[in-house]
Amino acid sequence: MSEEDLVYVCVSDPVDINPDLFCLWAQGFTPKECLEKMKEQSMSDIDMRGMVSQRQLHRLFQCIEKDITDQFRVFSMLEPSFRRPSLRAFRLQPIDERVEMHLAEIYFSIEDK
Repeated sequence: MSEEDLVYVCVSDPVDINPDLFCLWAQGFTPKECLEKMKEQSMSDIDMRGMVSQRQLHRLFQCIEKDITDQFRVFSMLEPSFRRPSLRAFRLQPIDERVEMHLAEIYFSIEDK
């Protein structure tokens, strides 16, 4: 079975795509690098010291890390349909078609640079 014959099946609730995270994925960032960027951003946006404990922050970042990993998995499953649009016709999508087209535009605009 070649890679072209590979079919991904994803059964889930409607997928909530984070476009900013998608851009980072398309630029080649790893989940760990994305987590570090999100940590830096959240810590600079909000002074969380004194508001939450270190343990709570650790749990929050664990949840964010799992979400990033899940999002990256979805992005990897979507990638073949960007390269071969005919694949989109044969699947039921939990993702709105306009969102998927926007993601494809982002994907190819980054790839072209």
